Amino acid sequence: MPGPPAPKTTCELTGPAPPIALADLEMTPLCDDVYAEPGLPAAAASSLKTDYENARRNLATAFDQDLRSTPVVLFCQSPACKVAFGAPPAAARSSDMGFASATANTPTGEPVNRSLVVASGPFPRTVHVLTHELVHAEMKAWTPYDSLPTWFNEGMATYVAGEPSCDVGAAPAPSAPVVDVVPLASKEAWQAHLREHHDTHEVYCASRQRVARWVEGFGDARRRAAALKTLMAAVKSGTPFDRAFVL
Repeated sequence: MPGPPAPKTTCELTGPAPPIALADLEMTPLCDDVYAEPGLPAAAASSLKTDYENARRNLATAFDQDLRSTPVVLFCQSPACKVAFGAPPAAARSSDMGFASATANTPTGEPVNRSLVVASGPFPRTVHVLTHELVHAEMKAWTPYDSLPTWFNEGMATYVAGEPSCDVGAAPAPSAPVVDVVPLASKEAWQAHLREHHDTHEVYCASRQRVARWVEGFGDARRRAAALKTLMAAVKSGTPFDRAFVL
């Protein structure tokens, strides 16, 4: 039986783009469902198009070409742009920020009733940040975010995207204790832990490590994708996560 058709991964503008407001300006359409902060040089816009295409390819590989999500992507370079779409002002200063947004409007004030992803860019790790956020959007298209433990959601996005980086050079010292992420099952528990312990990198990488042990036990990329989709379908149908996830 033939598999699903290959998802679109090219950045093309096939028709007029619905306007999205940014203060008294409009976001610049780069391709269908992809916008950038206005005023970027042509080279920066070209870089963002390439980052988007590569992120979509990463996503398609992780889900074996079987994609359900179609989020609108908003690229922001300035902190003001990120704040306008819902980022906390302190966090917006980070150049490697990505998040889901629910605050985009058209110039007439009408909300954009679509899944929205904001990614910093262009910056050296834009493709990784965007891939991380696209994994979240895709997983939410399969099962509600809160139906899976937050550590699994974040660990899977980190595993697929390599963001944040958990390479040896970026990891904590070998003597640093490994965080037990299993209790961080809810978004509230995850955020409370980060506020108290200030160990963001360690928590993301510990979650990635736990996800990697599970998913890499299934063999090649196609089997890993099948395992992830099977788990999400089972949880959505009512199977407890602990029964669907066997480490």
